[in-house]
Amino acid sequence: MAATADKLYQGNPCLHILPVFGDLGLDEITAPPVRVWRSERLDSTGAETTIAKCYRLLTAIMETILVTQPTIWFSWSASWP
Repeated sequence: MAATADKLYQGNPCLHILPVFGDLGLDEITAPPVRVWRSERLDSTGAETTIAKCYRLLTAIMETILVTQPTIWFSWSASWP
């Protein structure tokens, strides 16, 4: 794996995604906390490109889970106000 791909898939999640979402259940990772996380990470790091990559990675992970495990989607979408 190239060094940049290695950083994207191993370094960034550990630094930016897992500290906030790692202990949460999938039904707890909803749009409002993700928006707050993104805003706070941008404010605290100023690393727009890195945070954008992390956001895309988090989005891809959630979409994959929702496609492969649709029962999670129904319980997750039911939690939206």
